[in-house]
Amino acid sequence: MVSKEEFDEYKKTLFSEEDKSSYNQSVKKIRIVRYILWAIEAFVAILVLAINLSSSNDMKSGGMVTVMVVPMLCLMAFIVTTAITKILEKNKLEKLREAKVPKLLEFLIGDQLNSFSIDGYLPEGDFKNSGFAGSFDDYKGEDLIDVDIPKDNGKRSGVPFRACDLRVTREETDSDGNKHDVTVYSGTFCAVHFPFEFKCRLAINSSISGVKKFKLEDVSFNKSFQVFTNDKVEALCILTPTMMQKLVKLKEMTRSVKISLFGNHLYFGFPGFNLFEFGKTKNGLNDDVFNEIYDDVALLLAIVNEIKSNNKVFKI
Repeated sequence: MVSKEEFDEYKKTLFSEEDKSSYNQSVKKIRIVRYILWAIEAFVAILVLAINLSSSNDMKSGGMVTVMVVPMLCLMAFIVTTAITKILEKNKLEKLREAKVPKLLEFLIGDQLNSFSIDGYLPEGDFKNSGFAGSFDDYKGEDLIDVDIPKDNGKRSGVPFRACDLRVTREETDSDGNKHDVTVYSGTFCAVHFPFEFKCRLAINSSISGVKKFKLEDVSFNKSFQVFTNDKVEALCILTPTMMQKLVKLKEMTRSVKISLFGNHLYFGFPGFNLFEFGKTKNGLNDDVFNEIYDDVALLLAIVNEIKSNNKVFKI
């Protein structure tokens, strides 16, 4: 991966002054339209109220209804106007992200990047196999990235590390009979399918069949991670002190970590953590919005490099 200094230089070419000006002008026009509509809505409300109040000191029921209804309608119009213009602003930012993120990933990852799709996501079957959530009804995702895990000599292995953001929901009915969606998983999901099978089944903060809870000697690790396996000896070969330290650091970076390993599958889950989003800055939209993407790529490549370097477990 390129250095932070190289990245800082590249950002200046990726997000030029022309790009900033074009985006800011578009957003400015949307906001002007919003303010004009607000002013019209407020003027109509005040005008109608003024006419009704001045028409008679002893207002009839019809006039009273108008005085009550018009402000409510104007308030609804105000809310709708705000929502629509906010969506238009978000769409402008999303188009900018769609244009810039693929180029940024190509620069950061280089030949190791197989592909990237803004609208792509991992198959539903992978998520079901992982044991990261129970039953669900709706499965959606975005930002699918496919990275080759290199061999020790740097050559391509042909084994891809794939990651995406998911939002998985289940429809539930409350006591009043009303249906609503409940989020069962929202965050980053990663999958690797190896050309060999593991000797054991291992689950960390997740649920797969055929395993039992296993406590390690590291008490602090046990507080953060629930470990399940069907082979304690093999699990200890995987969860070395170094690996446990890296998992702790990984959790600090992403807030939550799930892992499932069985057959030829390895799954990672980071609930509440999303990839390749534009970061917020105090000075509005500028090239600093890409900084979080650099950190996301560094995180993914750190996982890939750990898989590559641990040849005793991950034989590539």
